[in-house]
Amino acid sequence: MLRNIKKFAVVAIMAMTAVSVMADTWPSKPVKIIVPFGAGGTSDIAARLVADRLSKRFGQSVIIENKAGVSGLLGTELAAKSPADGYTLLLTSIGPLVFAPSSPKKLGYDPLQDFIHIGMIGTTPLVLVVNNDFLPKKLDEVVALAKSKPNALNFGSSGPASPSHLMLERFKGRFDLDISHIPFKNGSPATLNEIIAGRVDGAWDTLPAMLTMIKANRVRPLAVAASQRNPLVPEIPTVSELGYPDLVSTSWFGLAAPAGTSKEIINRINTEMNSILRTSEMKAKLNELTFATVSYSPDEMHKFISGEIEKWKPVVVSSKITF
Repeated sequence: MLRNIKKFAVVAIMAMTAVSVMADTWPSKPVKIIVPFGAGGTSDIAARLVADRLSKRFGQSVIIENKAGVSGLLGTELAAKSPADGYTLLLTSIGPLVFAPSSPKKLGYDPLQDFIHIGMIGTTPLVLVVNNDFLPKKLDEVVALAKSKPNALNFGSSGPASPSHLMLERFKGRFDLDISHIPFKNGSPATLNEIIAGRVDGAWDTLPAMLTMIKANRVRPLAVAASQRNPLVPEIPTVSELGYPDLVSTSWFGLAAPAGTSKEIINRINTEMNSILRTSEMKAKLNELTFATVSYSPDEMHKFISGEIEKWKPVVVSSKITF
């Protein structure tokens, strides 16, 4: 018995030593970040900004691998099933991690059990924009018109189960409105083109996607789904000041690793990432994308995502959102 106990103790010590050595030598080869969306979008840009700066701190390349498909589910599942050695990370976002778990679709991953959520890169609010010739000039006027003429208005989105789609459903549910939803496969640019042309009345979409056309006065912004005005568009009122704080909604991006990745590696990435986000250069870069930086610990990020799932679940279920 004593011999077995000693043998077990030796094995345990060796295992702990191996983990420690791995953490000390990591990374000894390039690190990959899976972005579950196509190249060139806001998620891809945010991931590349972080990857470039992590590469310098790690002394190893941090490469981006775009794995688009099924509204982000394909790349997310791929990351979940990757080796838990710190060499495959995932750019996390609200669709695959928050909306999808409450949909009827059977997922190949659990957003809370199959990942260790390392931290947050940034958050950005959604904004309601309408065609310049659209009669309502205020949020309350949109609500009043939609109530007086059920199904007369049509709002676009950047695709089924996207943040813009879910925000529209949340808006409709909040005021019991009947507004037609028109999803566009080509995302926010297609939505904007249709709004500008007058074929679509408006849309809730992320501020980065709408900002250029707002600044060019090609569309009219009515409200930002935030609690405080955004410094890039200080003229747009927030849903909170308009009396609807329950409509505050953000889109966000973070980093995660497959469950089982060592705590030492997770803490190393978290420390370096938060250090990067605190630099004035990175804050300025993300600010250009209308993203606010947020420094979260892994536990805080896990708690945040858990809360987001519960927050959006009623909207996903009642709207019968499918991926």
